[in-house]
Amino acid sequence: MPYPKRLDQETVVKNLFNDIDYIISDCDGVLWLEKNLIEGTPEFFNKMRSLGKKIVFATNNNTKSRENLLTKLNNFGFNANLNEIMGTSYSVALYLKNLPFTGKAFCLGNPTLCEELEKSGIKLVSQKNDENYIHEDRLEYDRIKIDPEVEAVIVGMDYHLNVVKMIKACSYAKQVEPHLLIATNKDSTFPAAGGLIVPGTGSYIELIENVSGRKMISLGKPEKFFFDCIKRLHPEIDPSRSLMIGDRLDTDILFGHNNGIKYTLLVGTGVHSMSDVEDCMKNGEDRLVPTHYLTNLSDLNQYF
Repeated sequence: MPYPKRLDQETVVKNLFNDIDYIISDCDGVLWLEKNLIEGTPEFFNKMRSLGKKIVFATNNNTKSRENLLTKLNNFGFNANLNEIMGTSYSVALYLKNLPFTGKAFCLGNPTLCEELEKSGIKLVSQKNDENYIHEDRLEYDRIKIDPEVEAVIVGMDYHLNVVKMIKACSYAKQVEPHLLIATNKDSTFPAAGGLIVPGTGSYIELIENVSGRKMISLGKPEKFFFDCIKRLHPEIDPSRSLMIGDRLDTDILFGHNNGIKYTLLVGTGVHSMSDVEDCMKNGEDRLVPTHYLTNLSDLNQYF
């Protein structure tokens, strides 16, 4: 596997960008860290758009709707439009709508994910007052009720996670069909400022899978279904004329490889670094190795 090319020479940069029509970019860890913009990234994408490149902001962050992401992008000056945005809350809604699914679903996730599903006509079972079963020294197991009519389980990031929700998720996971046991994504961590390690949706998934003995399907990066969702918005996209930018090897870079995207660029402002790439190369994990590397995406602005 060739060592990733560092984008620090004008010839290398120009050769790459002359060979692409589409730029697919992750958001968290590439454009921003939580509420903190990574300086120079809006200027890069606005320049790319002015040069005729098509842009797709593709995120596994299931706590935001496409409309939420559009607002955040444009507040930071990215001049984006809704057609440029694909997120996992939307990909789950598309998946269920395409089945079609008409039954009840249990959703472990942020209110935004639940709202996106309900907007698509998915009926979610209520979790109202679940936290009332939890006391300082005990849990009222006998009050936890499982609805036998639940036919799907959907798991995303939940900032109000509690043990009752996990009990319900594991219990429902035992009763649904395999294709209706759904994870928005399987990122084990979430990039955050200050050196914090934030458990991501993947950490919930691993617990549910271990407890229930069932495997969940993922509808985010690095899966092919997520690229199919992008193609719904951009049917003309050609992977052989595209670049995938991300900060995670096991989601962003692998997504590029899984979908035949010609170029993959790892930036060092998020989860993984070149030391992680070198470990993958030593271990023969070629599909996690990017074609290119850059410390910060804004470093490219000097070339355009």
